[in-house]
Amino acid sequence: MRRKTKIIIGSPIVIAVLALIYWQNNTPSTMNQSTIATPQSDYYFKNIKIRQFNSEGNLENQLNAQLMEHFASKNLSIMETANIIFYPQEKTNNAQQLTQNTWQVSAAKGEFDHLRNQLTLDKKIIMREIVQTQPPQKSQPEISIDTSHLNVDLNRQIAENQVAVTIKNEHSLTSAIGMQIDFKRSQLKLKSQVSGEIYTND
Repeated sequence: MRRKTKIIIGSPIVIAVLALIYWQNNTPSTMNQSTIATPQSDYYFKNIKIRQFNSEGNLENQLNAQLMEHFASKNLSIMETANIIFYPQEKTNNAQQLTQNTWQVSAAKGEFDHLRNQLTLDKKIIMREIVQTQPPQKSQPEISIDTSHLNVDLNRQIAENQVAVTIKNEHSLTSAIGMQIDFKRSQLKLKSQVSGEIYTND
């Protein structure tokens, strides 16, 4: 399936970077160190948004990062304070319609493999499922998932790991080791050592 990617830049510095194609490593030393790329990176972005659309022009996901440094030799980027929103879609009566569930994933650190279109997220990872109904009804319990490492395949919209996972909502708490989550279908599979608690109003 053919996809289209759109990049939105929030920093005026990056406009000059794009015009030059890449940021030179031999930037004059008189410049403030906080405004130049590290010696290893080719260029960097601040407050960047990367949107991925499917072949029908519908938005599939949006990746935001406060800082993204690009390494051309490895075809990857290192990110700080990353956030990605998945907009799952399904076909009903031959018409493209949004499902009721939207997922948001945030992390302190991330690595973006441009060639494979995959993310590796680390530290303070929080996933939230936002449930919407049409027409609007009583709000549904929000599901929150906490973990420390996550591999995300943006093409398949699937994420998985092999580390501790905690799933919370207002009625229950579940823990496990390892999980796989399909953002497109809103399906979660826990791999091992699953345990849980259910809260009542008593």
